[in-house]
Amino acid sequence: MSVMQETALIFRCDATPTIGIGHVKRCLALAAWAQKRGIPCYIAARFLTDAIKHELQESHIGYLPLSPPTQAQSEDCSRASEVSYEQWLGVPWEVDADDTLAAIATAGLSGVLVVDHYGIDHRWERRLRRGSNAIFVIDDLANRQHDCDVLLDQTLGREPTDYARWIPSPCTLLLGTSYALLRPEFAAHRGLAESRRRTATGVRRIFVSLGGTDAHNLTEVVLNALSAQLGQTDIIVDVVLSRAAPHFDRIVAAVVSAPLQITVHADSFDVAKLMVDADLAVGAAGTMSWERACLGLPTVMVVTADNQRQIADALAHTDAVDFIGDWRSVDAKTIAASVRRFSDDSSRWRRAVDAAFAICDGRGAERVLNQIAIGSR
Repeated sequence: MSVMQETALIFRCDATPTIGIGHVKRCLALAAWAQKRGIPCYIAARFLTDAIKHELQESHIGYLPLSPPTQAQSEDCSRASEVSYEQWLGVPWEVDADDTLAAIATAGLSGVLVVDHYGIDHRWERRLRRGSNAIFVIDDLANRQHDCDVLLDQTLGREPTDYARWIPSPCTLLLGTSYALLRPEFAAHRGLAESRRRTATGVRRIFVSLGGTDAHNLTEVVLNALSAQLGQTDIIVDVVLSRAAPHFDRIVAAVVSAPLQITVHADSFDVAKLMVDADLAVGAAGTMSWERACLGLPTVMVVTADNQRQIADALAHTDAVDFIGDWRSVDAKTIAASVRRFSDDSSRWRRAVDAAFAICDGRGAERVLNQIAIGSR
């Protein structure tokens, strides 16, 4: 009998302003599809935002809280640079591994352990073998050794050779956007998005999300650019941002006096609907890239973290986005010029719509669930 038919999915992931919420969000997407099949799901985490904790409760996903780090360890985690991934665990990897094992055992669980964490590698995974039936890794860096049964990298254009030196044999590789992890509502909204894109007459509504926590406050730069460029128009702007974002209050205060109609959607559960209603997005090259693609939404795209470069480079070779560079160099003038390229050229906008729809259909999580059982040992 398949592992997936009789046991749980247990996720190990974290969310902080430094780490972002993308890792947890794609785990929650897979969990949502698993629950549709009656598979119980749990998340083991040391760091979670209050909004994510609330989402777990609302989604009936079990929470296995790991012991909080000491104050010094927590400060090290918050100061960690983008390449100091092991510090993102907040504790030494051995401690994290043992804490995770203890949490699983205390909860009386067994099943497939899903690891989505840049701070975890083959050492941690090997130690967790005795606490799981199989180990499934979600990665998009292809930069460290893994000890897993299945590995997913949903990046556009990924090749088996990218992981040849990093995975054991045997290991099932699930590569590319056909396995992109999106919540069920994105597949459900795809037909509506196709109908709306066919009848759209121009850029009338803009969706803005530069990552759930937007540590660099690019949201403010974007809103300033849109206000300067479009302030005398009837354009509507929807901003999606987590309350955990360090600049959240500043953004909320700024939109009050903005010349545009701007709504800030805090920790929104209606992202798919907002994307369907939008004609253009300004967004980061993170996991939300596949959500926008599924719904055929043209995007002005910015890299907001070094780990997004592979995604950005792949998407830049399609017509789906206008890639305007790294957050360090992007300014209001660059953003406004990119928005104009879509708003002033309907044929460019139409090419972006068609290219985006071709990237991702929103049913990747279904395919992943089918493959986890096959790949488990």
